[in-house]
Amino acid sequence: IVGEGDQLKEFKEHYPNVIFIGPLPYRNLPYNQQASDVLIIPNTGKSDISRLYTSPLKVFAHMASGIPIVASDLPSIREVLNDRSATLVSPDDAELLADTIKKVLYHSTEANTRAVQAKEDVKQYTWRKRANAIMEFTP
Repeated sequence: IVGEGDQLKEFKEHYPNVIFIGPLPYRNLPYNQQASDVLIIPNTGKSDISRLYTSPLKVFAHMASGIPIVASDLPSIREVLNDRSATLVSPDDAELLADTIKKVLYHSTEANTRAVQAKEDVKQYTWRKRANAIMEFTP
């Protein structure tokens, strides 16, 4: 797991078989993603910010990677991902998340098809297209 945070020490103690790399430069993100078999976006549904308003920047990066995605099935995620581009799972259910990750790993053909679709879908989310949409907006 790449990242940092207050819970990292606790996670390391609870999950001794997981390798926690710590923070890495953002410019290395594509290399880190390519080392993965599946990318996870386990947002919680317990927080309005996560459930409704989370910015999908991580989602876009994962979509562009071509690696299968497992993500929480939340409105904020569904703004970008769907059942054709990712495997969506009910939020806040660790056992279901783990089972779903295993299914994605064991059924890689289906997961890879979704990853290809995600890589195609992400092309519609460029900064230029976003800026044009904002400029063309009329209330």
